[in-house]
Amino acid sequence: MTSIKKTKKSAVAVKDAPHAGVLPKECEERIDIERTDLYPADMIERHRARYLWASTKVFERFVRAGWTLDAACGTGYGSHLLLGTSAKVIGLDCDKGALEHARKRFGGSLLNFRQADFVKCLPIHTEQIDAAVTIETIEHLTGDSAAFFLSELKRVLVSGGLLLLSTPAFDEARGLTSTFHVKEYTPNEMIALVTAVGFVDVQTEDLPDLPGFIFLTARKP
Repeated sequence: MTSIKKTKKSAVAVKDAPHAGVLPKECEERIDIERTDLYPADMIERHRARYLWASTKVFERFVRAGWTLDAACGTGYGSHLLLGTSAKVIGLDCDKGALEHARKRFGGSLLNFRQADFVKCLPIHTEQIDAAVTIETIEHLTGDSAAFFLSELKRVLVSGGLLLLSTPAFDEARGLTSTFHVKEYTPNEMIALVTAVGFVDVQTEDLPDLPGFIFLTARKP
């Protein structure tokens, strides 16, 4: 989630998005995966499945990455999962409440959380990161901001570094899937945007258990 302001309502709004208590109301689309008292089990499982997909891809590429970035880490559970295939993880988010929760619950010498605005330069050194993961983030950014965000992910990745991205697949008949989303992409649009930024080996895949989403991998040259 970024600091982009909430847009007008779309034709179809997300049904299952209660706020997690540790988050301000304007960020209620987030999920705190450990709050089983607030979130439906299927919603929690879908969130976990996205990060397990990312962890699997990191393992397939590196076995164990050096540094992994989780851009839009929320309350930190996904970042914690990424530690299973990474020596160190940096989680970035715009929301102070989510980050405070993440630091208390998961923070440590191997897992660091920092505040970031994704329409500005990321607080990460150039070519520091082996794998950059961003789950359900880019749909919250306008076209120019989305391209800048991707260029920042490319900047912080090492040569040959891995980009892992998931986002809802746009369906014109349905419209946007959430009142919080600014733009959703078709698979071809997403491939074109990532390629235009300079990534190579850009590929998308469908996950049978998570229909309606784009899962994209790419590499920094």
